[in-house]
Parts: sequence; C-alpha cells; structure tokens
Amino acid sequence: MYWTKGEIPNGIGDLTQLIFVNLQSNMLTGNILMFNNSSLEHLHLGQNNMTGILPSNVCQGLPNLRLLNLVGNDFSGAMPNVWCDCKELEDLELSNNNFDKGRMPADIGKLTKLKFLYLTNNNLEGKIYLQI
Repeated sequence: MYWTKGEIPNGIGDLTQLIFVNLQSNMLTGNILMFNNSSLEHLHLGQNNMTGILPSNVCQGLPNLRLLNLVGNDFSGAMPNVWCDCKELEDLELSNNNFDKGRMPADIGKLTKLKFLYLTNNNLEGKIYLQI
C-alpha cells in the first residue's frame, strides 16, 4: 500500500523546522522539490517514480543535509557535478536510476564527511578521485 501519489506538495519545502523527511516507497512523480531548510538533515525520496534530471542546485538551501536517498527512481541525464555544495553529506544513495552513461562527477571525491556512497545499477563509469 502506498502512502501518497503525485508530486511532492510544494509547502513541504517551506517547513523550516523539519530535520527528517521520509517519503520513501510511495508513488511520487515529478522531480525533486527544492527545499529551503537549514535544519533538514535526512531526505529520503527513494523507491518512487520520480523522473527528470537532478537539478544543479539539489543541495542549495540544505547546508546541514547528512543523508540524501534517491534510490530506485528514474532520474536520467548526466549526473550533475554539484555535490561540493553538500558539505555535511555523509550518506549519498543514488543506486538504481537511469543516469546517462558517463563519468562520475569529480566533486563526489570532495565530500570529506562521506561515509556511504551507493551508485550501483546506473550507467556511470570512471574513477572517483578523492580529495584528502
């Protein structure tokens, strides 16, 4: 049974006291709603029907984001080179999407707090260069 269908409601991005959002395993469609929330630490949007290209400002407005789960959607296009804006990110889960064949974004290697990285079952290739 699914909890909700359709696109993420616009108003949820303005709830500035949210720390944890779990909308995983629903039937959400569309693209990622832009959140403007300095409190948000965990964003679970995995296992939905979300599509499109990841926005180049996916981390903008989320300075304390520690976990981003977009597993099992249908995001496509080139994976953006925007991860350096996610300075607090510890867990990045992007497996089972449909990204274009290509190199992994170089700035993933600049995520100095990253502990978990899930990129399986995409069309990515190449090396991840770590910045130590």
